[in-house]
Amino acid sequence: MLYMKINVISVNNGHSLTEDCQTLSYTLKKLYRKKKILFNYYQFRETNASIADVNIFVGIINYSLFKYAPINIMIIDPHKFHKTWVSALKKMDYIVTKTQYASDIVLQYVDKEKIINLGWKNKNYLETSITKDYSEFLTIVGHSSYRQLDKLLEVWKPEFPKLNVLCGENYLKNINLEKKEQENIIYLDKYLHTEEFVKLINTHGIHICLSSATSFANTLHLCQTVKSIPITLDCILYKKFITNNYDGFLIKTKKKSKLKYTLGSEYKVEVEDLKTTIEKVIKIQNEDELLLEEMTERNKKNIQKEEMTFDKNMKEFFDKVWDKHKSIPNINPKIEIFEEDFPSVSIITPTYNRRKFFK
Repeated sequence: MLYMKINVISVNNGHSLTEDCQTLSYTLKKLYRKKKILFNYYQFRETNASIADVNIFVGIINYSLFKYAPINIMIIDPHKFHKTWVSALKKMDYIVTKTQYASDIVLQYVDKEKIINLGWKNKNYLETSITKDYSEFLTIVGHSSYRQLDKLLEVWKPEFPKLNVLCGENYLKNINLEKKEQENIIYLDKYLHTEEFVKLINTHGIHICLSSATSFANTLHLCQTVKSIPITLDCILYKKFITNNYDGFLIKTKKKSKLKYTLGSEYKVEVEDLKTTIEKVIKIQNEDELLLEEMTERNKKNIQKEEMTFDKNMKEFFDKVWDKHKSIPNINPKIEIFEEDFPSVSIITPTYNRRKFFK
């Protein structure tokens, strides 16, 4: 049986990076049932790892772990990728992107041959036994500073339907946003167990997804996997996934602005068009719920097609990784070093008479 050891290096943040690691391991195990794959997971701050055949860095780079595998792969989200890491991209054998938008950004720094656009997918939380409710709205902001909650709260009138805001504890305080106290705005800031989370996202038939910077838009794809309708931004980040008034609603954005510390750009919502779009959806809620039901079905078909494309692309790409793995020697975990091989070392210490502490 063919065998491969993979080190996965990332951050277990309980959110998108955690789900990306789970998606990666689940997909590879599904695609290569007849091959044995062993995964080791490392927090990116660790300085030691096991010798492996492949390192996969998910979202974050750790320079000290390159040496533990002969093949190094980076899965990149440009808006999370710090500019100080750019030089490390050239050390990667492959850079995996989730969208053509991300590929175009990475192309500024590395050769085209290294860039692999796979698409991506989210965990499927669809629960068909739960009845959709189109009378309220849900927005998931989590802990992200890019979700433009301030703009949404600004336009939410007292006569609008209920807005449910799923956010982390102390989220408003952390982003320095004043809490808008209004009867039709509900802040869900307590930890939800998986069953509660699944019920929430499946019940609400309309999700507002306003991430201003992303490469895959996790909240949008989560919305689509549970057959709900997204209200999102009319920009390059989302146009590939949504057709306006057909399977979702698009809101105009201002001119994009470059992110200061990371790669990519940010797209801020046009507040007036956000208000107009919300009012349009409310009118449909009141007059044509059947149209909303038809839109949910289109969403599910779209996401199923995206997921199939991702699996196909992942299989084609990782077949190349297997071939490369077979053609290069493994790293020897036992390296003999003799005393005469070590260089001389000078030790300077700011304290007096401490020679005895240095062996």
